Amino acid sequence: MKKTKLFASLLACKPNEYERWIKEKINEGIDGFHLDFIDPSFANFVGMDLRIIEYIESLNIPFDIHYMMHFNPQLAQNLINSKAEVVFFHQKKTPENFIKENKKAGIALEINEEIKVELNIEDKEYLFLNVKPGYCGQSFQENNLIQAKQMQEKGCKITSDGGITPENSKSIGFFDKLIIGSALNKHHVNEFKK
Repeated sequence: MKKTKLFASLLACKPNEYERWIKEKINEGIDGFHLDFIDPSFANFVGMDLRIIEYIESLNIPFDIHYMMHFNPQLAQNLINSKAEVVFFHQKKTPENFIKENKKAGIALEINEEIKVELNIEDKEYLFLNVKPGYCGQSFQENNLIQAKQMQEKGCKITSDGGITPENSKSIGFFDKLIIGSALNKHHVNEFKK
């Protein structure tokens, strides 16, 4: 049976507490971290600063990035060039050729969003959002589960992000990776592994 990786979303942490929170989650056994780069077109929230990438890279722990911004070719390429395992881009805001040409470019899908036929690529990783992007503490929505299972059957890696709790983590354990946010402020990482 495959092991689902657990990544901690840094959105769940206050920016002035990153270092303490990251070390705490590493000690609890988290598999990696999830960084969100956000602009106001997605959420009334400012996401990560590029310096956090340098800090995470210095720890030699896996991480991925969710790019929720209008497409900026230079920033997007800088994120691709980082040590992130994958950088998830929204198909509505990112040129198709950029996603197709960059091996580390994954595809983020919002609730009820269909994959564009031309981006239905088997060697890509897909991020299925279970909540509205950029806001911690929302309830899990199951709308994308059927599409996620179909992509997994094609051999794609699939990641689930948003609204994940110890209770629902068991029923969505078929995902390759779960991104856990605010629930990590109430529960130990081990509670998601049971």
